[in-house]
Amino acid sequence: MSYLCRCRKGPPRDLLRHGPLVDAILLPPLVQAERLIAEHKKVPKVSATFMIDTGAQKTAIDRSLADELNLTPIRFEQIVGVSQKAEEYPLFRLVLQLRVSSGEKSHQYDYPTDVIGVPSPVLSQQQHFGLLGRDFLQDWRLFYDGPSAVVEFEIKQ
Repeated sequence: MSYLCRCRKGPPRDLLRHGPLVDAILLPPLVQAERLIAEHKKVPKVSATFMIDTGAQKTAIDRSLADELNLTPIRFEQIVGVSQKAEEYPLFRLVLQLRVSSGEKSHQYDYPTDVIGVPSPVLSQQQHFGLLGRDFLQDWRLFYDGPSAVVEFEIKQ
């Protein structure tokens, strides 16, 4: 079966200005969610917008989102980011929930993954709170039609 996800649609200049944006819901990993349910506690979820970034090796989220989900780092990794200096960042396990379609039907698709927690940008006017990097994209086929401002990605299961 094949699942298709479409990026946020807008005029071509929005694609140029902001890049391909995807709305997602973030959830804690299944083990943490099951523990919360067993304790009769609410499982947190956070809505976030991601930009597809083929230049990013790893998927990243704003660290404030990890705080909202009460995530604990599973380890720390050295990452070379925009600063071009190796820095240590926490790695979190979570579930990315994406709106996908399969034929005529649309539903949520749960994608468990590990993400890097990055500091919140200061004075940022960006419209996203995370990047979908090559670690995410390696499982998906990406279709980028710049003139039509359509970006879709597909996974086969």
